[in-house]
Amino acid sequence: MATRPTWAEVSLANLRQNFRTVIKHAGAGVTVCAVVKADAYGHGAVECSRALRDEGARWLGVTSLDEAIPLREAGIESRILLMTGFWRGEESEIVRLKLTPTVWEPWHIESLENAAARGNQRHAVHLKVDTGMGRLGVSLDELPAVLEALTASPHLVLEGLSTHLASSEIMDAPSVAEQERRFEEAQRMVRAAGFRAGVAAHGQYQRPDLAA
Repeated sequence: MATRPTWAEVSLANLRQNFRTVIKHAGAGVTVCAVVKADAYGHGAVECSRALRDEGARWLGVTSLDEAIPLREAGIESRILLMTGFWRGEESEIVRLKLTPTVWEPWHIESLENAAARGNQRHAVHLKVDTGMGRLGVSLDELPAVLEALTASPHLVLEGLSTHLASSEIMDAPSVAEQERRFEEAQRMVRAAGFRAGVAAHGQYQRPDLAA
């Protein structure tokens, strides 16, 4: 089969510079989660994660457990967020590897609570709210039931609250304002349930000023 002599060169120096630029624009007091899902978008998740970690990234974001395992096997100990939750049967491995799963279903919470209880340890989770994206997350109507499940789970710690903006690149769109309003309502409900999540996020960027 005929082939072409082509290759791709990934500059870790440029990646580091890009991360420093993002940190500068985000401002002081903002924690940036460096997303390395899909093998760092084809650039090499392990190599990119090491460079980002060395540059000061405290959080790495992946899609699922199978993307997090190679990072842990490579000795990367940074906080790793599973942005799209997990499948049944993965909860024990998530606890063992100290990964931070995104949750929004009562069974997410129940299975993680059981896994954490077996190890007699407390485990952090991030709660995702669907404010209009319509993809993943708990609706405002169903949020009370999920918060009730978290209240009944002494081995879980609600560390973060997130949503996903459908049009994050158009900040003045009416849909963005409505999603902001729903997210603020979700934060109010979380506070009323007695939780104080220290991290709040819209899509891929952190907003500590909106922390519940």
